[in-house]
Amino acid sequence: MGVIPLFTGLLFASVRLDLTPTKLDGNPLHLLSPSRNLTLSLVGGKAQTADSIPVASLEEGETLSLTIRCVTPSTLQIATSESATVIQSAALCSSAESLYVDEEALFGCVSNVYQGQVLLMERLCSNVSPTETSTSRNHDETTESEENESSSRQPVYVAEPLEVNEGGSVPLQWRNVYVFTDHDARLNVSNKDVSFSLLDGPLHGSLLLHDRPTATFTYADLLVRSLVYRHDGS
Repeated sequence: MGVIPLFTGLLFASVRLDLTPTKLDGNPLHLLSPSRNLTLSLVGGKAQTADSIPVASLEEGETLSLTIRCVTPSTLQIATSESATVIQSAALCSSAESLYVDEEALFGCVSNVYQGQVLLMERLCSNVSPTETSTSRNHDETTESEENESSSRQPVYVAEPLEVNEGGSVPLQWRNVYVFTDHDARLNVSNKDVSFSLLDGPLHGSLLLHDRPTATFTYADLLVRSLVYRHDGS
């Protein structure tokens, strides 16, 4: 999937996920904010760390459940069923925007990614054989039934208002046009393949993509803030 946007701050809703590595090596997960990132690593054969701070021990093939939340405006907590690790970071607590899964560095699966009660991503596996992937699923499920379920599932649309000064410009972000869907995990559709078309343009300004007026854009454009609203001063 790459980038998994968060719909609110970690002080208001925790992030929960399951990590099942088939190889204990690399830096597969990153918590991103505009001013600081946090890297979750698999090192030393058994340990998972956050910015080199030990978080938990696990074996290959074992599933580790993590909860990431802010217990104060500057205190980030990464908890498992057995322990909790605290990291001081006002930047992550105030402005963490997304969880990034590096598919090249991931050996295994990340699944059941929730923020609060909202499912952000159901499952993403990388660098595993088809046999490993299929045996980790429920044996009663079939590929056909999963595809039928995905095709009938409708996205949930959530948006935050965009604020701009009169005559000013501001980039749109994922939180301004946010669709909760597991299109990438279930249907192998990238963020570039999720496109939007304007039926009615802005009344008091224009949308610009790479400094040019546009009526279409992709979800990937939102994630990298390439789409800009420019107020006309009226």
